[in-house]
Amino acid sequence: MKTNQKFKSNSKINLQEFQKRNFQIQELIEDFSQNPPRKDPKIIPTERLLNESNKNLIEIFGKYRDLKKNLILKDGIKKFFLDLLVDPSDIVIYIIFWNFKARKVNELTQMEFVNGWNSFSCQTLEEMKNAIPKFRESVSAIDDFKKFYLYLFSLGSGEPKKVIEIDFAFEIWQKIFSETSEIARNWIKFIDKIKDQIKSITYDTWELTFDFFQEFDSNLNNYDPLSYWPVLIDDFVENFKKNHV
Repeated sequence: MKTNQKFKSNSKINLQEFQKRNFQIQELIEDFSQNPPRKDPKIIPTERLLNESNKNLIEIFGKYRDLKKNLILKDGIKKFFLDLLVDPSDIVIYIIFWNFKARKVNELTQMEFVNGWNSFSCQTLEEMKNAIPKFRESVSAIDDFKKFYLYLFSLGSGEPKKVIEIDFAFEIWQKIFSETSEIARNWIKFIDKIKDQIKSITYDTWELTFDFFQEFDSNLNNYDPLSYWPVLIDDFVENFKKNHV
C-alpha cells in the first residue's frame, strides 16, 4: 500500500514539472515569433566565402557577373579577360578554367572564381595580370599538358558525356596544336575540310589524337593501320599519304 502511495505521489510531481516546462517552451516560441532573428540582405548563398580575405575577389566577381545570376557568363568572361589584357581567343583562358576546376565552358561560379584566384594568391586585377605566365607554366610538362587536354573534353560537354561537338574540338585543336608539329597542322587542315560531315568527337578519338601527335613523325612511315587507332585517324593517315607521295 505504501508503494502505491509513493508511486502516485511521484506521478503527481512529474506531471507538475511537465506542465511547468511546457509553459516555458510556449513562452520561448511566442518570443521567437515576435522577435525573429534579423536577416542580412547582403548575405548570398555562398556566404562562407564572405570574409575579409576574399572581399576584393567578391567585388571583382560582382563587377563581371550576370545581373540575373550569381555567375560570370560568356560576355562577362570576355570583358574580364580583356581587362586582364588577355585576348579572348588565347588558350590560357582554358588553362585558367582548368586550374579553377571550372565545370562549364562559358560559366564561372563565385566559388570557382574566388577559390581559383586564392590558390594563386591573387586579390587584385593587377596581381591577376601578373599571374598569367604562371598559368601558362602550369601545362609546360607533358603529363600536365595531357591532363589539361583531357579536361577540355569534359569542359566542352558540360557534363559527363561520351562526345563533344566537332566545332569545339576543332577550336581546341587549332589553339593548342597548330604550332606544335607538321602532323598536327595537317590534321587541322584535314578536319577543317571534313568537319561538316562530322557531328561529334568521341572521348577515345579525343584522347588518342593527343597520343598520335606524340608518337609519330612527320611522314607517318611507322603508322600501322591495323593497330588500335580510331577510324578518323586511319582516314587522316590514308588521306595524308595519298597527298604526300
